[in-house]
Amino acid sequence: MAPGLARIQAKLANPVELHKQIETTFMEIAVFNGLKTVNPSYDYFFADLVSKVSSSSGPKNFNEHWAPKIFDLAFNSKLAWQLQGGTNYWKDAHEKYNTIHKLVALSEKAEDKVLEIREDSEEQGFFIYRVSCGMPYYGKNAQHKFEVQTEQSNQATRLLLRPVTHKHSVQFHCEPPATSQLHWAQKLSSPDPAQLAKLPKQRVSNSEKLFFVLVNSENFVRTLLLDRDHQALFNHSSVLTEVTSSNTTLLQVYDKAEETTVLGYDKRFTRTFSDIGTLYLRAKSSAYFDYKGSSGGYFAAGSATTVPLGRSSYGSDFVEDVMKVQVVRNVEVWPKYKSVYIPKNRQTSFTFKIREGSGFYQVKTNDTEIAELTLKESEIIITPKHEGGLRITVEDIEVPESKFAVAELLISDIHRLKLEANATLMEQGSQIVMNLTAFDRRMEEFDPEQYELMIFDIEIEKTGV
Repeated sequence: MAPGLARIQAKLANPVELHKQIETTFMEIAVFNGLKTVNPSYDYFFADLVSKVSSSSGPKNFNEHWAPKIFDLAFNSKLAWQLQGGTNYWKDAHEKYNTIHKLVALSEKAEDKVLEIREDSEEQGFFIYRVSCGMPYYGKNAQHKFEVQTEQSNQATRLLLRPVTHKHSVQFHCEPPATSQLHWAQKLSSPDPAQLAKLPKQRVSNSEKLFFVLVNSENFVRTLLLDRDHQALFNHSSVLTEVTSSNTTLLQVYDKAEETTVLGYDKRFTRTFSDIGTLYLRAKSSAYFDYKGSSGGYFAAGSATTVPLGRSSYGSDFVEDVMKVQVVRNVEVWPKYKSVYIPKNRQTSFTFKIREGSGFYQVKTNDTEIAELTLKESEIIITPKHEGGLRITVEDIEVPESKFAVAELLISDIHRLKLEANATLMEQGSQIVMNLTAFDRRMEEFDPEQYELMIFDIEIEKTGV
């Protein structure tokens, strides 16, 4: 049975007298689950993010930045704590299942008034509490860790014959940010694997995070703030964070998306333009919104006033993260089409040039039997083995939304020769220039450099007196 109230009755299925009905009175039972936290959820918190150390290492594991039943908040930030379970089924006996919370300080410098829990709403088997982390009076650079021990104790009544006690505990840590991380993100928080796959990937180059982004593209970035234990702050809306671009002619950062949607305190909209080059994106957190008013931070009225963040455990009065971004164009391959002559008993090769893109490519052909392929930096070296048509596809593995570049190579013997001259009448002892043209299997003329591989015999046959 699903959690909730139910009535049970027994009836005699085969009475002797068919018209006679024998049954019991209804008995009420309650089915329940133990108390558990259903929100907040760090799985959902990280759902719009992706980060890759290199093209082959796979997604970054954000599990290192959170722990079960522990929720971290920046000073002066809030969250909604949602509990599910228990036996609050009888509204006329509310005092019999009253839920109480006990706060236990886990850190030495924890100030009691920093953490506040207030009931927001209650439904059958579902509770919502507002958890607020205030600004401490003394320990503004310390961690204030609390365990909240929740207990719902039922008493025996005519409705609840077997009382039960539900217990559940979580930890809330109120603290300042210690480090910062800047990530590419989806616009929406709901996980979408197809959209995550389109986000820029990360490479580490000279100890810098390097990302490749296409020209004339739009993306989103999001800032994570971590505490000194490297745990992500679930809400840091009280902290003023600025995200800036070192070159606004290549990339600009906006607080709103193009349709003027407000993105929130930790996400920004970025747009690149037609120029290519390298820039730096910097996320810097250096102040709290004024906490003397309401404790809503970014979402509170009058939050334009700020106070210094204070000296962190790392000795600075701010936290920041920087990512290196290279704006590139779609990859191209040149030439788009080439016809090459395959001479007898002689190995030759032809080189295609890869242009634009990130410099990290994957090259494939439709037929590995007629030619060998070698990729050397931005050169594709093709060594023909047999006649045939070859389709070459170049993929930029570091730019997910980059278009494939395609080139075609025709490996051919000579299928037709044509000999012609400007004149056919000549004086003995003079010279005349004659042109010899070779055609491939598509009856198209070979390019001039292919003639260097061809050997011709010239035969003169006298036909007149």
